[in-house]
Amino acid sequence: KNICRKCFYQIHRIRTIRDFLTIESTKTLVHSFVCSRVDFSNSVMYGINLFLQDCVQSVLNAAARMIAGVSKFDSISSYMRDELHWLRFPFRVKFKIALLVRDCLIGDAPAYLIEQLMPVSRVHGRCHLRSSDHGDLVMPSFRSSTFGRGRFSVVAAEIWNSLPVQLKDGSITDRQLFKKSLKHHYFNIVHHRKRF
Repeated sequence: KNICRKCFYQIHRIRTIRDFLTIESTKTLVHSFVCSRVDFSNSVMYGINLFLQDCVQSVLNAAARMIAGVSKFDSISSYMRDELHWLRFPFRVKFKIALLVRDCLIGDAPAYLIEQLMPVSRVHGRCHLRSSDHGDLVMPSFRSSTFGRGRFSVVAAEIWNSLPVQLKDGSITDRQLFKKSLKHHYFNIVHHRKRF
């Protein structure tokens, strides 16, 4: 709620000078003062309730409407997808965590995060399983009655194991190409859900 309050304040400030800005300048300001707040450490917001998700999504919607120069009653989802290439908030969180897992698996992350993840292929007796070939991670045990489900090791394995094999098998070595493919995957999920 505090993040939303601060973001709406920044949106209000930018809106006061919106008429003097180009679309590109507005995008830059929004990314600097709004999106950066939404995305900073947003992995800790994985699994928050739908009400809070909608609150954060309303921030992104308001920012997109201001960039596009449309009223608050106009639909903005297609503009966010096609022009801004913004994921909806729950997928922004998943995107960030999946990218962090990828960095852990190739050794480009802090050691305290890397040691929390265990690929199935490294577990004795499980290296010949199909999940090993798919690049899956071992899902740690946890007690649902506690905060165990929110641990990084659990959340990371849950999100990573849900990705398509072609994203997990290590064949995409370039980080930017991986980000593009990952974002495309999440856009496809949203599009598929809207069709049904």
